[in-house]
Amino acid sequence: SVTNTDYIVVVPKPNIGSATMSAGSFVLSGVGGIAGVPYRILTSTNLALPLASWTTAATSAFAADGSYSYTNSSPTNNTSFFIIVSP
Repeated sequence: SVTNTDYIVVVPKPNIGSATMSAGSFVLSGVGGIAGVPYRILTSTNLALPLASWTTAATSAFAADGSYSYTNSSPTNNTSFFIIVSP
């Protein structure tokens, strides 16, 4: 038998921590990512659509502390839903 310590590490999913309006821009931010790992912010006007049908609003990588931020400088009056996904 073999014992491996710290072989599997489970981290919580990143999530959208705050959504605010600032100087006419819509800003999403949060924590919970793994430093340097890529992520995508997806958006849709229909929450029922499968994620493959959502539009990519931003692609980046988590900061060294696991945080991220996305700014939409031209928000619309349409109801929009956002989700963050990481591989």
